[in-house]
Amino acid sequence: MGGAGGVGEGGATMPVAGSPAIAICGDGTLDADESCDDGSAKAGDGCSATCGVETGWVCSGSPSVCNRSCYGSVPTCGSTMNHDCCEALLVDGGSFLRDDDETLPAKISSFYLDAYELSVSRFRAFVNAYPSSRPVEGAGRNVHNPADSGWNSAWDALLPADRAGLIAAVNCKDGNRSWMDIAGATETFPMNCIDWYEAEAFCVWDGGRLPTDAEWTYAASGGDEQRYYPWSVPAQSQTLDATYALYNALQLLPVGSKKKGKGKWGQLDLAGSVNEWVQDGWKGKIDATTCDNCANLTTSGIKTIRGGQYNAPASDLNTAGKSNRAFEDAPARFDSVGTRCARNR
Repeated sequence: MGGAGGVGEGGATMPVAGSPAIAICGDGTLDADESCDDGSAKAGDGCSATCGVETGWVCSGSPSVCNRSCYGSVPTCGSTMNHDCCEALLVDGGSFLRDDDETLPAKISSFYLDAYELSVSRFRAFVNAYPSSRPVEGAGRNVHNPADSGWNSAWDALLPADRAGLIAAVNCKDGNRSWMDIAGATETFPMNCIDWYEAEAFCVWDGGRLPTDAEWTYAASGGDEQRYYPWSVPAQSQTLDATYALYNALQLLPVGSKKKGKGKWGQLDLAGSVNEWVQDGWKGKIDATTCDNCANLTTSGIKTIRGGQYNAPASDLNTAGKSNRAFEDAPARFDSVGTRCARNR
């Protein structure tokens, strides 16, 4: 990922960025100035099984996890502000109970989930590339869900027409807007005032996708540990104060500020800070059906948000609590809603 390798706050050892990628680095298009691009292995792309990193992407890990939004950047995230803002940590697959309910079992395959919520600096890279940063049809598909067809080009019409329109849109009038037209003191703050389509478009452009509701809940629950809070050890511990999460607060803080609040796999701010858009359409009650990497892929304009927010009470932070799962219209934008990206393994 961006910056030098080392041990992130999540505890994962990350190789030096720019190490050779393995068949997943880039967008799959062999451009005129490239000698290799294994974004999608296909005959005639000029690549072998191992490929150097495509210009404009940052890749690390084995197998490689790639992103665009930290290309050329320096590590500025976390409680010490020297960690990779694009760090993605492996969530080991397994089984768990959705909403900690034995009638709602689910199976989740291993996937990567970003250590941090999407920051302003990362979204700025998307804005600078816009509108060419709009995803192509089918990009960002969840390989673990055969029903997932990825980005739908019909959503293009629901995105701002040009860069000026996107900038105007994220300059929402709601409270603690984190975006500034000129980069300043909020670059490491969670990006808010984005709608669902912009969140999905960013994640796909960045080499990932939105996590499903089941994936997000699995990560926040510590898998089959069924944690009360993402940091709860033992699992039903209700230890909570302002050193674990940002809640009951008046202002936002940089992503990853609450180091004690990391989840089982190292992700931070899974409770509090900003609510996070996930892939799923909203259902007031989870279906008691088999869930094997399931997602509610309805095209309904009502989408699910998870995690609670900086100005919410403690009761919104319980991973299985009713207030932790909420909904908004997909085109809605608030200072309390941002996102984080998932990535296929």
